[in-house]
Amino acid sequence: MKSDFSYLANRYTKAPANHGRWGIFVLLLVIFFSSAYFFQTNSTAVLGYEIKSYEDKIVRLKTENQKNKIIVAENSSFKKIGKAEEIQKLNFLRVSDNQYLSILPSSLARR
Repeated sequence: MKSDFSYLANRYTKAPANHGRWGIFVLLLVIFFSSAYFFQTNSTAVLGYEIKSYEDKIVRLKTENQKNKIIVAENSSFKKIGKAEEIQKLNFLRVSDNQYLSILPSSLARR
């Protein structure tokens, strides 16, 4: 004796003919999006490391710049230039008498 619901059993147990194609398509989509996510995450991590290295380089260059400013200030001071060996290094000559130039204010602007 057949059950009254035998038509439902056949209806839901049979796989459609293109079920295998959809399964492959879904599998390819999962592989594609997984690999895209992997490469995007990897490139983001690499950029993070590059940014960190550039920030470290900026800090190092700022401290080096401060040290160089101090060295320039020390070497530019009159105490340093006033020494005889520094004068010879810079090819300076000692001035015997000072001459000053005075500019009259009327010759600078006309009304």
